Amino acid sequence: MLRFLVAFAASLCAFCLVASVNGDGSGEKQPVRKDLAGDPLPEGALVRMGTLRWRHKSNVNYVAYLTDGKSIITADGDQTIRLWDRETGKEIRRFTKPEKKGSGSEADIEENARQAMMVWGGGAQNMSVALAPDGKTLAAVYGSSVQFWDVGSGKPSGEIKGPAEGIGAISFAADSKMLVGRGQDRTTYVWEVDGGKEVAKVKIAKEDNQGGVKVFRLGGMGSGGAVMMSPDGKNLAWTEAEFDNGQPSNSLIIADRKTGKEVRRFKLDDNGSSAMAYSHDGKLLAYATSAGIHLCEADSDKELHLLKGHEGFMSLLAFSADGKTLMSRTMGDGKLMLWDPDKGEKLCEIEVGQPPAPAAGPAFFFLGAMTTAAHEVAFSPDGKTLAVGFGHVVRFFSTQTGKEVSKQEGHAGPVTDVRVAGDGKTIVSKGTDGTIRRWDAGTGKELSSFQAPAGSRCLAVSPDGKTIAFGNADNTVRLHDAETGKELHKLTGPEGGSAVVAFSRDGKTVAARGDGKSSIALFESSSGKEIKTIGVTDEKPQGGPAAIAFVGGVADTAAGPALLFSPDGSTLASFLPGTPAINGPGSETACAIELFHIGTGKSRRIELPKDQAPLNMIYSPDGRMLAIENADRTIALIETVSGQERSRVGKKEEKPATPGGPPGAMMVVAFGAPGMGAAAVAPKIAYSPDGRKIAIVRGEEIEIWDIAAAKCVKRIKGHEGSLTALAFAADGKRLVTGSSDTTLLLWDTSDLRSDKPAPDKLTEKQVEEAWANLEGNDGAKADKSIRELVGAPEQAAKWLQKNLSPAAPADSALVEKWIANLDNDDFETRMKAASELEKLGELAVPALEQTLNSKPSLETQKKIEELIEKTVGGFHTGNRLRLVRAIEVLEKIDTPEARKVLETLAKGAAGALPTREAQAALERAGK
Repeated sequence: MLRFLVAFAASLCAFCLVASVNGDGSGEKQPVRKDLAGDPLPEGALVRMGTLRWRHKSNVNYVAYLTDGKSIITADGDQTIRLWDRETGKEIRRFTKPEKKGSGSEADIEENARQAMMVWGGGAQNMSVALAPDGKTLAAVYGSSVQFWDVGSGKPSGEIKGPAEGIGAISFAADSKMLVGRGQDRTTYVWEVDGGKEVAKVKIAKEDNQGGVKVFRLGGMGSGGAVMMSPDGKNLAWTEAEFDNGQPSNSLIIADRKTGKEVRRFKLDDNGSSAMAYSHDGKLLAYATSAGIHLCEADSDKELHLLKGHEGFMSLLAFSADGKTLMSRTMGDGKLMLWDPDKGEKLCEIEVGQPPAPAAGPAFFFLGAMTTAAHEVAFSPDGKTLAVGFGHVVRFFSTQTGKEVSKQEGHAGPVTDVRVAGDGKTIVSKGTDGTIRRWDAGTGKELSSFQAPAGSRCLAVSPDGKTIAFGNADNTVRLHDAETGKELHKLTGPEGGSAVVAFSRDGKTVAARGDGKSSIALFESSSGKEIKTIGVTDEKPQGGPAAIAFVGGVADTAAGPALLFSPDGSTLASFLPGTPAINGPGSETACAIELFHIGTGKSRRIELPKDQAPLNMIYSPDGRMLAIENADRTIALIETVSGQERSRVGKKEEKPATPGGPPGAMMVVAFGAPGMGAAAVAPKIAYSPDGRKIAIVRGEEIEIWDIAAAKCVKRIKGHEGSLTALAFAADGKRLVTGSSDTTLLLWDTSDLRSDKPAPDKLTEKQVEEAWANLEGNDGAKADKSIRELVGAPEQAAKWLQKNLSPAAPADSALVEKWIANLDNDDFETRMKAASELEKLGELAVPALEQTLNSKPSLETQKKIEELIEKTVGGFHTGNRLRLVRAIEVLEKIDTPEARKVLETLAKGAAGALPTREAQAALERAGK
């Protein structure tokens, strides 16, 4: 027994270890972490939430069972083809296109681009794939060629060169020896699989010039059988969708394979449905229109049954292997229906639901390029199960009961938002599948989940992770318990729908703002009671392009409807979206950031350059900066007290200046109020809790930058798909990321250290110049001076101790004198009085407000209002700005001498600017 236990333990250890070379080159075996399903984690990852089983990084658009029913082939819009074990969901292998030496990559990219009909968020496109009926050969379209693989070995087995314009849909003949393809040249081809010889070429289409207007084809949009050969091999069938002088014309065409002549044509209506299927014995032909499913004799025009029950666009028809069941799917009602083709009766209705939407909404889409066929549902060989591509996952349903079997946990689409609870033990995520999921950060186990309320457009998670606020299109804000999903409060939000919501840092307040320039409503989160409304304007939400997005990073989304509480809870930051240049350069309007003072409701505005394309923003932990996420992947750091850009981090990605799409395509722009109908997108940047690092998403990789050094200090990669969301834990030692592969990963970032450089020595002149730059309006120069002073801590502390003093209480007699001098006849006297009152800042506000209430002269009233606005709501300038920056230097130096200076300043007059800034700096240092 002992020997057995020892042997078992040794085997278990061997299973859990792989060879890994240590950083010191010792070559010792290191344990490989695994997720709950037993799949290995990427290096540096601690936990995976969700699973890679049955997951793709893009929408699954092809599913097929192998003949033995033990394996399944799937493909997604990113041209990834996988073979899975049906029982476990474990990936067996992938089928990849062989690299061609000497081939032009630009030509390949152009060919693939021809297949893209719509650019949507991440820009995935359908990939036309077909499995031979005998299960031995797999085919996939790459632009103008078809690649074959041997399914058993996974090795390439041949290639066919098709028309230069590209190939859309393909399907195998019943004998598996021939392949049918529909070309973008509006021709149907038949090739021999073995050798690739072309054996038929049929073209039945209108001329391309009809009254001077080009006719273009959508060709089999969404169809599960856009082109196929009849089981007896005599005929070819395809759907033809054309626009003739703006009028759609849709048909199902049957042609003789050998003669190329049209045998019959079924008129389809104009709803775009182009689904069709032959029964396996070749006796029946099914096709779809808005009237229903037409079940006909395959060799005649005789209609046997009209099957009704679906609503909306019919996307797929398929017969079971024994021909006793017909499956239909529509994108309108999210249902699968099973029919008895002999009786024309419905057998079963399966509620699948609507697939998850893309991570980002559409902005531009292209017509004129052929879309490829999708075949995302498949019968098992025994007909008892349906495998269904649903977003990025594969789901399974019983054909007898309609119930889901082998149900999986985790998101079914990209993760759009992640938050780490304050205690670091729980992670909350939202996906495009509309679910909110809670995870154990230590194990990756899913703790609970619930469906977001219908119409929700955005969400915010309270700092403790216990409450979730949803902004909804029906003008409501709904507060839900994160664990149970129970609705706690239903609040009346801003007019035009709540486009964005946010929690304050202490979790006691939730804010909501609508589209465009609407007001911001503030609520008490515990009771749901409305506190106040700020930022009221008379302007209605403005119509305009909501966003811009292109495949391959040609362009990016415009500024998201961000809404952020400052860390101290005194301010709300929000975007005022601009509009892109639609009518040529110069027609765009700039984006701006509004900073609302919650106490007064007053706002100040930071105008961004027209050529800056902001996506989103976050506050730095100390509230001194707003980090603006730009489309070129740089991060602009904007100083909140001045509105000046201090620096940029991240490497700029060069992009074409003008949008581009598939060759010959027509571009359509989606208009509407900014944010209308689309969910707010979470920022793809995150500050480390100490404010010294910032994490930036770059495709499938995270870059972590040291802000002061302006260099990348760590790269993280390991997700199957592109990264869509990220957040640091409160201790800064862990980073959680969400991906289009539907999973989350928790990474170890404990090695992120900000080593202080060796102290520098500045000359007295350099110190004086740096001190002078702190009050200037050149943010970049001020930032450089701050870094220079921080780099010479001993000199800086001494200089600041000598030049800074705590705020003294205001002399009421002097204040009254200066206020009276605001109305003095002498210009210099008036200016000196205004300057002295401005220096006093908050200490002069009570006396100024009292004077306003006494109804002074209009000129004095205007001057007093300007002074109050500068103090309470305006940007700091001059000495006040230098004071704030000097305290920033002391906080960053963080030496005993620097702390003594801060402690002295913190004892000044209550409410004064230097007192408040020093107290806040000491509080952060204490944490």
